Amino acid sequence: MDMPADGRRAASADGPVEACVGTRRVLLVEDDPLVRLVCSVNLRLAGFEVAEAGDGQRGLEQAQLEPPDLVVSDIRMPGLDGFALAEALRRDERTRAVPIVFLSGETEAAERRRAYAIGASGFVAKPFDPVALVKLLAGVIEKVAAGRRLLLFEPSAQESPQVRLAQ
Repeated sequence: MDMPADGRRAASADGPVEACVGTRRVLLVEDDPLVRLVCSVNLRLAGFEVAEAGDGQRGLEQAQLEPPDLVVSDIRMPGLDGFALAEALRRDERTRAVPIVFLSGETEAAERRRAYAIGASGFVAKPFDPVALVKLLAGVIEKVAAGRRLLLFEPSAQESPQVRLAQ
């Protein structure tokens, strides 16, 4: 496995996760403090800079002040939910192109369709493997940085999250 230029790696039960090459800023919008902590710790260990918000309104304000490279957002939150956050981000010229990956305990097909209709780059059902989530997010950022449009799919329980490029 090639090592990133800074040599940082995050350990996991499945082995190391390569750190991001260059610091990438992720905005994590999640109302559950435990889920936010688990995601944040794993993202930081992988070399991401992480900004956190406990609700959609705070997430929107942070994104508008300093647009992130990627937004990871829960859908069901009090006040401004993840869908409303994504719609607001898409209306703002500063954040229109920022990829959004949703985390949700809801797995209904209608919710997934709505997420993708809004322009989500991915949808990850809870519970999830935080190390696999980090790999997925690193892949999204890498592909977007390379100027490629993404189509993401959620694999079956036996597979790891993967990224597919749009045609």
